[in-house]
Amino acid sequence: QVVIVDDIPKGPTGKLQRIGLAAKLGPQLKPDFVPPRNLVEERLAGMWAEVLKLERVVIYDNFFMLGGDSLLATQLVARIRAAFQVELALPIVFREPTLSVQALVIEEMVLSEIEAMSEDDIEQLTDHLLCAIARGQNLVEILLDIVPLRNRRFDHFGIAQIGCQFLLVSPP
Repeated sequence: QVVIVDDIPKGPTGKLQRIGLAAKLGPQLKPDFVPPRNLVEERLAGMWAEVLKLERVVIYDNFFMLGGDSLLATQLVARIRAAFQVELALPIVFREPTLSVQALVIEEMVLSEIEAMSEDDIEQLTDHLLCAIARGQNLVEILLDIVPLRNRRFDHFGIAQIGCQFLLVSPP
């Protein structure tokens, strides 16, 4: 990241003070707050904040620039596995360290699980959504409603919509 500054701090001898420079430039290095754009980003931002012990994170933040390391990345992967029921490999966190890209990877993994569903499972899912709409449930209720799916691994999931596709979401 490149930051243009008027002056680099100098010590009493006139020598450049590079140590602690990042801390002094912190406010200039922090991107503007961009809230999560969907349910996956929202859940993932919460996990990042918990693991990194931060109040909030921006979707374009880099996990490692916020203080993440391999041990914290392992904790993050475990939380992702529990929340989304996907096997996100640890190297992906290193290759794709931004929240927004990790969320896309998770969405793709979950959608591939949905695409692998049988016709019966899809029919059951469609029936559930139509019944929820017919009962007059609002969108939030439908998204958080429990849906039985093809195996026990998905029993506790709800549904979220991404464009015209559906995403399984574990309840908060």
